[in-house]
Amino acid sequence: MFPKIKIRRVKGWVFDRAPCKIILDGRRMGEVIRTGQEREIIVEEGKHELSIKIGLLGSNCVNFEINGNDDLILFECGVNLKGWQLFFPYFHILFRSNSCLWVRQKSELDQDSN
Repeated sequence: MFPKIKIRRVKGWVFDRAPCKIILDGRRMGEVIRTGQEREIIVEEGKHELSIKIGLLGSNCVNFEINGNDDLILFECGVNLKGWQLFFPYFHILFRSNSCLWVRQKSELDQDSN
């Protein structure tokens, strides 16, 4: 069986209808993820970097490693913009474009509860 990562986009109301592009190791994957959806991607063993994008807005990069014992690694992603930040979209596009979205690896304890 090939190791996979699963990316789940949590629900939110900002950019709710905008699809996220999944970026793995600097390359856009063919997968697009919308709010509430999950995508599974087969990955090779080794070190990898994961991020997401919506248009010009990006996320942090998460570094992770797949070894022979991993079957599935779970990630979540979403939008960081809240409250007053919504009134200044150009500020975020120009100065903080890679902090508007987030992606994180879920711990094994979190995976067991789902």
